[in-house]
Amino acid sequence: MGSQALFTAPLQERQPLASRLLLAAAERGALANAYLFTGPSRSDKWELALQLAAALNCTRESSTLSTGRSSCVSQACPPEQCCVNCRWIANGEHPQAWHLLKREPDKTKIAVEKARLLCEEILKSSAYFRVIVVTEAEQSVFHDASANALLKSIEEPGARCLFVLFAGHADMVLPTIVSRCQVLEVSGAYPTGFLWNDDDASEEARQALETHRRQFIREFPSVVESAITLKAGSIKYVLESRSIAERLAKLTEEYGLSPAMVIDAYVSADFECLKVPACDHGGARRYLNRLLSVAETAKQELDHYVKLNNVVETFAYSVAELRSHFSGELRLAISS
Repeated sequence: MGSQALFTAPLQERQPLASRLLLAAAERGALANAYLFTGPSRSDKWELALQLAAALNCTRESSTLSTGRSSCVSQACPPEQCCVNCRWIANGEHPQAWHLLKREPDKTKIAVEKARLLCEEILKSSAYFRVIVVTEAEQSVFHDASANALLKSIEEPGARCLFVLFAGHADMVLPTIVSRCQVLEVSGAYPTGFLWNDDDASEEARQALETHRRQFIREFPSVVESAITLKAGSIKYVLESRSIAERLAKLTEEYGLSPAMVIDAYVSADFECLKVPACDHGGARRYLNRLLSVAETAKQELDHYVKLNNVVETFAYSVAELRSHFSGELRLAISS
C-alpha cells in the first residue's frame, strides 16, 4: 500500500505520527479494535477518523485496503466522482458505516440509553465496515454508566467494526476505557510539514540524502544499544551528538540541501525503523511524538535565522537525550 492510500497528503504532513502508524497497522491487517486520539487538534482527529472510515468502505474499482489503493476521499475526488460510500462518509451521513456517539446539545453527558442503542446496532450484521466515533470521551461527558454500557463492545467490537474516541489527554478518560484502546497522539499541526522534498535539489543531492538516510536506518539498532549505556552529559555522549550534527551540516553544505529537508530525512529514518513496532508499543509512540516536536523546533529556529551549526548541534543533542530517556522501551520495541 502506498503512502497515499489512507490519508490526503496535507493530513499526512500535519499529522505524520498518527497517519504513519495507522497506515502501518492497516498494511499489516492489524488495526486495533479501538483508538483513543489524544491531543489538541480536534479537526485533524475528525479527519483521521473520517478518512480511515472512507478507506475501509470505498467501493471505487480496486479501491480497498486489501488491494492497497486510495479511497475517493484520500484522492480528494470531486463529490460527483466519489463512490456512494465515500460521499456519504465525507458528509458524515453514512447510515451504517459512520456512527457518532455524542451528548445532546442541551446535555452535559452522553446518555446511557444512546450507548445501549449503539451496542444493539453494531451487533446487527452489516455489509459495511462500521466506524464508531465518540467525540467527547472525557469521563466528565462519557461517564461511568455510558462507558460501562460500551465496555464489552469496545474490547471486542466484532468483525468489521472499529471505535475511535477523542480526548484532550488519556488522563481525562476512564481507565477502563483507556485500557481497551490504543492511545495515539494527534498533535498540533506541524506547520512546515514532514515530507523531505525539494524540487530545486539536484538528483545527486537527492541520492546523497537517501544514501545517508538508509545508513541512519541501518545504524538505528546499535544507536539504541549505545544510548542504554551512555550517561547523558558524558564526554562520549556529547561527542556522539556532535558527530551526528557534523554529518547533517555536511549534507547541507556539500549538496546545497535545505537544512529542514535534511532534518526531516534524518527523523524519517527513526520513523522507518519504528512505525510497525510503535503500533503496539506506547513508549515507541511517545518517543516518535517527542522526536517530531524536537525536529519542528529546530526548523522553526532555522526560520528565525539561527546559525545552522547551532541548530543542528542542539537538534542532535536533543535527539540523543530522547534516545537515552526511551532507550529501554526502544530496545523492547525493535526486538519484538
